[in-house]
Amino acid sequence: MKKKDLIELFGNIDHLKENLYAVKELRNTVSHHRLLFVYEDFQDCFLNEGTSGDALIDNILNLRQLLNPFYKGFLIKEINDSCTDEDDPQFKYSLPLKAILEI
Repeated sequence: MKKKDLIELFGNIDHLKENLYAVKELRNTVSHHRLLFVYEDFQDCFLNEGTSGDALIDNILNLRQLLNPFYKGFLIKEINDSCTDEDDPQFKYSLPLKAILEI
């Protein structure tokens, strides 16, 4: 794939290899049923704001920045809706603060 095609697809490609590797490791962590909030071996990734990090939220934000805008909306909605329950409006308030993730 040509560099201009990569830029069109992913935007900033300065750390594309590292960021794609971090997404692969996030996928592996999820597929091996690791407890994400206590897992500490996420890969370092670089965010568009010029920052880097290796926390769960950093890896999710990295995934978000690499997604096609069409799918990006689905990811954000699912994550933001994950702490709600239609049958129990108090559900969000029974979760520990660390378990609530919004992007």
